[in-house]
Amino acid sequence: MTPGGVYVGVGPEQNFSYIAALRPRIAFIIDIRRQAVVQHLLYKALFELSNDRADFISRLFAKPRPSGLDSMSSIDEIWSRYWHVASDSQMWVRNLDAVRAHLTGTHGFALDTEDLESLTYVYRAFYDLGPIITYGGYQVRPGAGVTFAALTAAVDSAGVGRSFLATEDRFRFVRDMHRRNLIVPVVGDFGGEKAIRGVAAYVRSMEATVRAFYVSNVEQYLFRDSTAWKNFYHNVAVLPLDSVSTFIRPWAGPVPAPRLVRAGSTRRHGEVSRIAWMRASLDGDQHTDGTSLCPIGGFLASVRGGRVLTYSDVLKCPP
Repeated sequence: MTPGGVYVGVGPEQNFSYIAALRPRIAFIIDIRRQAVVQHLLYKALFELSNDRADFISRLFAKPRPSGLDSMSSIDEIWSRYWHVASDSQMWVRNLDAVRAHLTGTHGFALDTEDLESLTYVYRAFYDLGPIITYGGYQVRPGAGVTFAALTAAVDSAGVGRSFLATEDRFRFVRDMHRRNLIVPVVGDFGGEKAIRGVAAYVRSMEATVRAFYVSNVEQYLFRDSTAWKNFYHNVAVLPLDSVSTFIRPWAGPVPAPRLVRAGSTRRHGEVSRIAWMRASLDGDQHTDGTSLCPIGGFLASVRGGRVLTYSDVLKCPP
């Protein structure tokens, strides 16, 4: 994908890896759940307060930083050094106070009592679960989803780390975007009338275009409603797009086994699956039985032509 332009996404930290790879001018992360937006505010504060990747991991999981780590340390080495470091409850309290002060004092965000309680809940999950935390936070069962550590240590088909913590340069790019308030979390419904259209109006005022839209598997849920998915595509059509504007979706093709680096870990199907789609997306792979990258313009033409009627059609990215 071409660097630059505007990035739109959904969900938590996987967006940071796409942002680090695509180098957008500004990024909007839209989620119907307010707690997801609060989580992004937590990330914002931790990015802005951290000097480097090791410092960020220390703050995120409330673990004292091991000696010997610096900007040249590999992500494998960083995780290996942190893996057996116990989380510190007093450090967690200090960090939470610092995050609250940074968001409400430094930035002046008007977080109400419910938001602050949600912030505490989310940060507590990182403290309680540590690097094995998954997308769902508290695991319902062992192995349910990719862990934070595995996701950030994964490599692409060439053996190159692509996550936002893979290198200091990638981390700094995301941190600097946060410091310039260029990663904007938005509470909104993909099938609603405000969020995407509001982003569209702002992007037009910048005289910019949306180059990448990470939709994760949201469309799967939109297709449960006979009108929500249609509304979503109407909303996307309002975005300023160009010939390279691309949807990034879960990869529906065969799942290869990428190398996972985690001290004392075993490969789990959920981890392999999700890392595989991220790897495919960043590599730009296309597959006949499912695709990770789909040109938005051509896809919308297929929607208008009646060739998209189910979520299975979506994953085939019809021309």
